Amino acid sequence: STGVTQGTARTVAADGNSVSFNLGNLAVLDDNNIANDFIEFDVVARSLGDNAPETNALDGDNLGNVATFSADGVADQPGTGEVTLVEPKPPLNKSVTPSPVGAGGTLTYRIEVDNPATPGADAPAYDLVLTDLVDDPNVTFDAGSVPVAGGIGSTIASGNGGGDTNVRIEVDELAIGDTLIVEFTATVNTAIEAGVEIDNTADLTFDSLPTDDADDERDYDLTDDAQAVAAEPQVAKSVLSTSGAGTTGSDLTIGETVTYEIVMTIPEGTISDVVLTDVLPQAPGSAGTLEYVSSQVIRVSSGGNTISGASLGAGASGMVAGNSISFD
Repeated sequence: STGVTQGTARTVAADGNSVSFNLGNLAVLDDNNIANDFIEFDVVARSLGDNAPETNALDGDNLGNVATFSADGVADQPGTGEVTLVEPKPPLNKSVTPSPVGAGGTLTYRIEVDNPATPGADAPAYDLVLTDLVDDPNVTFDAGSVPVAGGIGSTIASGNGGGDTNVRIEVDELAIGDTLIVEFTATVNTAIEAGVEIDNTADLTFDSLPTDDADDERDYDLTDDAQAVAAEPQVAKSVLSTSGAGTTGSDLTIGETVTYEIVMTIPEGTISDVVLTDVLPQAPGSAGTLEYVSSQVIRVSSGGNTISGASLGAGASGMVAGNSISFD
């Protein structure tokens, strides 16, 4: 038909979900070559990315499209095509070592962003921004401690400058199968209290297109945290000796005395209101299975003056209350 030319006008429905081509009356010339008897149409559609997943397709969804040919006296002839929506889905994983950690110690943080190749549902991630404020008051960020591996166009925007106090990594693209690895260190403050939890959170934003078009792309935001714990005191108790020559090891005969040794190891840092309490075993309905004889502090540190502020020194006795002995 001479009425059908390239660029023939189409009509788009008001809701934007369908398009139609009205071709009028067609006549096909008889040239005995069926290969010439066709009309080709291109319909271009865009997957929506307005960050409203409740109304738009999600990763792995199959999007079916049906085109229908209709004409007078001819049954409708449908044709179908299907695409699968894929989205970038790199998980954000953060870890810290060591834990527990002593005051003045160094914490090493490791952040991994992996964009795995999942058959049928994967896509590159674009415009990645990884931030870590390192804002726990018990640590100080070590400027200049940030190596980065992986990603296309990776830039350390903050972290290696002399006055930097946090981490910011910018990446143009994380391809399918690629992994972004970021590490940095922080120093634990010397005045940290024993047992305090040190919190740290990383945030990752990225989108689905290499161009910055907020209307077309879909935006993503992930967080992951890691905790370390300031070392706590450790207490070890053992039988040091017994007074009877006729018993061995931890055996104790009636009337014999036993000397216990208690060693309390204090981690570096600050610990408040320290009290050590030892409770002697007591039999029900009796004055006691073990009777208190004596107690004292033997020594405070043996490697120099590393522990300060103790209200009790070597030779100080414990406070006795019934079958309980405490050092305060």
